[in-house]
Amino acid sequence: MATIDAHDQSYRFRMIIEPAALLEPGFTVDTEAFAHHRQQQESLLHGDILLLPRAELFQVNASFHEMLVGCSGNQFLLDAVRRQNRLRRLIEYRHQIDRSRLAGQAREHLRLLDLVERGDLKEASAFLSAHLDEVRSIKTGIVGES
Repeated sequence: MATIDAHDQSYRFRMIIEPAALLEPGFTVDTEAFAHHRQQQESLLHGDILLLPRAELFQVNASFHEMLVGCSGNQFLLDAVRRQNRLRRLIEYRHQIDRSRLAGQAREHLRLLDLVERGDLKEASAFLSAHLDEVRSIKTGIVGES
């Protein structure tokens, strides 16, 4: 993922896999995992964004997305997201982290949890796709090609 185009393709791949996972017939909310990730996102909003090292911020984000996909019950989707996160880790560590945008992402993650817990999986899927597309645009500088 050494080029902007490869980074863009990486996010496009995620935009296919992750929202689809929410619509899998076996999707089941893991209440314990949701509570754990809700607490992590709220902690980010209450100061952890400024306190945690980059590696830990990445892990909180990556594990959130893996948890959502894991709820699908589809091990192939989960494996794909885990592999993607391993690739992303390499490129993310090389770039300066923009902590100012992380609060918005944490709020979006909380909204996503709310939608899923309410059973609005179609809306949650669309919201997740838009969330990933926004991050893709920010990180790649490519706008309007979703």
